[in-house]
Amino acid sequence: MEPGMEPASGMGDNVTVLRPGPGVPDAPHGAISWRAGWRARWLSPVDPPLAFAIFTAGVVLVGLARFLQPPAVHPDAGVPLWMLAVDTSVWGGLCIGGIGLVRFRRIGLLGAAVAAGGLIVESAACILTGHHTFGVWWLGQIACVSAFAGVVHAGMRISAPR
Repeated sequence: MEPGMEPASGMGDNVTVLRPGPGVPDAPHGAISWRAGWRARWLSPVDPPLAFAIFTAGVVLVGLARFLQPPAVHPDAGVPLWMLAVDTSVWGGLCIGGIGLVRFRRIGLLGAAVAAGGLIVESAACILTGHHTFGVWWLGQIACVSAFAGVVHAGMRISAPR
């Protein structure tokens, strides 16, 4: 239980609602807690057609980006540790993005934005680490993941709570 909070009575055995305890000043007029603000921003609903469009764009553009990538020049080359962190964030973002968009929640847009940023970093790092050689495929891959980032950004602006 948070300091200065006490459980409310009369709510049943399975529910605990925290209310400010004695001696805790009231919040300024119009102020809400950071938790309520986070919930209002990221757990708010998204229009189903918008969520479907972003989900479809993600599947198509990320799939096309992966399809354009040729076999590795040095498949046994070591992967830097920071690249594993980026790759983990991409997969986590894709999972959160997919689940959130299927459930029509803005948190799906946040996950998709993290995935899109990570995919841009991965595409650039692929050339810089020597895993692949530069080619026209790379321009297509950067175009695909950048378009995905643009679609997600547009979706975040369209669905922003007002």
